[in-house]
Amino acid sequence: MGGLYDGLFLLVDSETETYFDHITGEALYGPDVDVGLETFPIEVTTVSSALVDDPALRISLSKPPAVARLVARLAGNLYAESTVLPPGFASTMGEADTRLPFDTPGLAVIEGGACRFYPMASVDGVVEEELGGVEIVIEYDPDAFAPMARYVDTGSPMQLLARWYGISYAYPGCSIFGASQ
Repeated sequence: MGGLYDGLFLLVDSETETYFDHITGEALYGPDVDVGLETFPIEVTTVSSALVDDPALRISLSKPPAVARLVARLAGNLYAESTVLPPGFASTMGEADTRLPFDTPGLAVIEGGACRFYPMASVDGVVEEELGGVEIVIEYDPDAFAPMARYVDTGSPMQLLARWYGISYAYPGCSIFGASQ
């Protein structure tokens, strides 16, 4: 981690000293500011679900460093009513997007230059819709760990399980599922 910006971690390339937004991959400062990092979909699951998909899957568990455990404890889990930001986060933030409560948990789906945030409380079952020119399906079973986005045909779009503040800073103007578009 190279620092904080808008309450989000920055990654730093130690060779070039270029700072990158860890969500979008955008280079924000440094000699490689015109170069971005490649992004890819992140699917959040449980060990039991992963083993159903692939019974031969090898699982490796590790104990996170103390600072990572502290940040996780301070931030709370994604299902908590609210979150407490670790010291220093709030001072890095600009003006908040108040269309949703600051710490609303949900799934952000990014496709074809468009971003849509699906608050966890608004997705129940299966949602089929168009985003960025393609048909996507959002599935959420309350017994599962988190909602998941897939293309109607095959594959997955870029998706992030996050709180509203992080998505609204990383993708200004991101639309909100269920809100007037």
